[in-house]
Amino acid sequence: MSPLLTSIFLNVVFPLLLVILLLFLKRFLNRFLPVSRSKILYFILTFAAGFFLFLLLTKSPVHTNIRRTGYAVFTFLLIIFIIKCFNVWFKESYLPQHKGINVPFLLIDIVRWLIIVVFLFFILRIFFNISLTGIFATSAVATAVIGFALQDILKNFFAGITLNFEIPFKRGDWIEIGKNSGEVIKMSWRATKIKTIEGNYIIIPNANISQENITNYSVPQKTLARYVKVGVHYRFPPKLVKDIIKKAVFSTEGVLKTPEPVTRLIRFNDFSIDYQCKFWLKDYPNLFNIEDAVMSKIWYFFKENCIEIPFPIRTVYTYKGTQVKQKDTGEIATILRGIEIFSPLTKQEIAKLAEKFILGYFAKGEKLIKEGEEGRTFFIIKEGMVSVNVLVGDKMKKVKILERSNFFGEMSLLTGEKRNATVIAEEET
Repeated sequence: MSPLLTSIFLNVVFPLLLVILLLFLKRFLNRFLPVSRSKILYFILTFAAGFFLFLLLTKSPVHTNIRRTGYAVFTFLLIIFIIKCFNVWFKESYLPQHKGINVPFLLIDIVRWLIIVVFLFFILRIFFNISLTGIFATSAVATAVIGFALQDILKNFFAGITLNFEIPFKRGDWIEIGKNSGEVIKMSWRATKIKTIEGNYIIIPNANISQENITNYSVPQKTLARYVKVGVHYRFPPKLVKDIIKKAVFSTEGVLKTPEPVTRLIRFNDFSIDYQCKFWLKDYPNLFNIEDAVMSKIWYFFKENCIEIPFPIRTVYTYKGTQVKQKDTGEIATILRGIEIFSPLTKQEIAKLAEKFILGYFAKGEKLIKEGEEGRTFFIIKEGMVSVNVLVGDKMKKVKILERSNFFGEMSLLTGEKRNATVIAEEET
């Protein structure tokens, strides 16, 4: 091969092939390795390639300017490699071990780039004898031009610096910015990325964040207060309603026991007395499920205690209470006739007995009776399924499943003895 072709290959083709190979290698490493490990490995290989190019330029008969450029590139790669290794160690090893130190990642990135720029100026001065005064004079004019052209980007940049110094939120916090709420996933110099409860990602420019009200649900503590409202008919006394709402909310999974739920009467409406219950939770991502469970429990507890949630006053009832009562009594009488222990009774006796029964609604997991309590009620299962549980030592043991037309509670009702088992609804009953 002629010296000209050899020089072209070493000075042009080979560096281009090396760059293409490194770019392919970076994509390959990002696919199969964790981010931090792939970055370190990539920079090690880049440094090795630069060192190989340095040796090649040293031994090859190339032009002085080409050799000087190769030395400058190798030196610059070496500096970037050292800074990158220190950056990864500081972020992923040192900071996690010293959690009391709170250094914004944006500040780390700014310092890193400032160091790189300073070393770049020194490399230009040492290898190419370029005057730094001329560079700064030129860069001042260029900065003014770029500043006018990139006003929005610079606005986001400086807003990002402000946010990182004030630290109104950090990664993992649940926040609300304007109309957007979610978990903070990433904060950069330009924007902040949050993940909503629905699983969507929203990227908000830092300049917009600096102009919005920010609500942080994770600071100073992750306890979050929520409210539910419900209207109740006027004929039910407030104390009774408040006690039932509090009991329903208190029994809901996900609601904190401390502080206790608080129920207040907030309004005398046209057709109802409105109550508001305040409760606390910690599981913000599960917020909507907990609120659904709270409102469902209130409905079931109201049905259990015959508390009516009224229709608006403009609604016209097309049936009479006595008709409803007769219909319910007939259904209950039909159920009673199908139970063997009531078979000796006459129709009149069963009808009279049916008037003493009421329909109750119970949520899954709700205790219908509790072991050791006084018993003044007798239950017949119309729909659903319950389990009979007894306390063995410190653990509750399930001993029997009861379904449609089964009954329980009769022994305590007839003998006056305390309940000898706990009955729990296995499904809506």
